[in-house]
Amino acid sequence: MSRPTATAMDYTSQLKTAIARACPSTALPNHIGLITGRVLHNIERLVSLHLENPIDFQLPVPEDLRQAPELIHAITGHMAHLRKVNDIPTALRPIPPHVYDRKASTKLRKCNEKHARTVQVHFKRCVLEVLGGLFASWDPVKTQQFNKGAERALNRTVWGIYPGVNVALKAGEGDWAKWLEEECEKLNWNLGKREMWKLCDGR
Repeated sequence: MSRPTATAMDYTSQLKTAIARACPSTALPNHIGLITGRVLHNIERLVSLHLENPIDFQLPVPEDLRQAPELIHAITGHMAHLRKVNDIPTALRPIPPHVYDRKASTKLRKCNEKHARTVQVHFKRCVLEVLGGLFASWDPVKTQQFNKGAERALNRTVWGIYPGVNVALKAGEGDWAKWLEEECEKLNWNLGKREMWKLCDGR
């Protein structure tokens, strides 16, 4: 028997509870950055996988989120709700590599992008609702640690210094990965120039 699809209130409440459990106020900022970044990093693949299966499909928990399976269960509920609303009860099969169907491929890609964007934005909103107060209480050092964790999860990059402004608060519903990449590049480029000037000045 197929399990009933979640209502908007159900999956939102479930997601907020999962975020609070996976990212308690006692956790290290770097850990919270890693968890939230890993969820965002996995969403596109998870959405595509769900659409390739029946509406009652339960998403598998990615290896890097084994310690927070409730987050993936909440995303499963969100996808079931979206598919019910958008009338997509059956699996959307991927186009085989040997078949050229530009119209079908474009339709499938846009469907994946639309659902991934919706799930990402909803997750970011819930993160701010649950953790916004905690973020605001952090000093710049803790904020940098959070950004370091998020950057590592999203872009797989290690920098010398990180922004002292929280990506979740600054980028909001926008692209966290892009914001972090641009800010880290700018900060570290400026740091490199300052160090070069010190060497040139003999200081």
